[in-house]
Amino acid sequence: MAPLNLNNSMNLKMHPKILTILFNHKNEILRKLTDLRGLHYLDHISILLVNSHREIIILSITPSVEFNLIAQDLWQFDRSFDPAQFSTGQLLFWDNSYTSEYYYQLKYLKEIKHNFSLGFNVLRKIEGFYLIYSFATRSDDLNLKNYYQSIATDLYSLGDYGYKELRGLYEQYTDIVLPPCAVVDKHVSPIRNRLKLVVNNK
Repeated sequence: MAPLNLNNSMNLKMHPKILTILFNHKNEILRKLTDLRGLHYLDHISILLVNSHREIIILSITPSVEFNLIAQDLWQFDRSFDPAQFSTGQLLFWDNSYTSEYYYQLKYLKEIKHNFSLGFNVLRKIEGFYLIYSFATRSDDLNLKNYYQSIATDLYSLGDYGYKELRGLYEQYTDIVLPPCAVVDKHVSPIRNRLKLVVNNK
């Protein structure tokens, strides 16, 4: 089976330094996103940015999740890298995004190897940019898919917060001025050492 022909749909390409970028800022990313870990049982968060040049830049709290797929050129067989595969406002579960020929290889590298019980992505479009917020959990709750579908709004809020925190890092790797996420300031903000969100409606 041929890989997903992403170039036909979005003309996507990885940033030429993507494998370095994934580990360059690991400590800073952990510091900035550590408040999000544990919220809604989440153990992994990454944000994939597709800029107006259709170039992919990824910052991840668990960079090995994306590194393995990119280094082995398997990302082409994973629909969750392609904004064209998403429906607005809907969760795309990782195990529904793998092509059949590479299903078990992708599932092992992305989920089993990291002890994740479930992974999923949501898509936000801002101006000419796409943001894919990626999450995973190690929870063994049997109702996880229904649970995360029911809190989709909160997941967008967490992703928006993460993008706001990491925006300066993304701008180091593009000559394009990145837009602010228009909804960040009126959404929730995580509070350190609390597994809840505080809403600021001001």
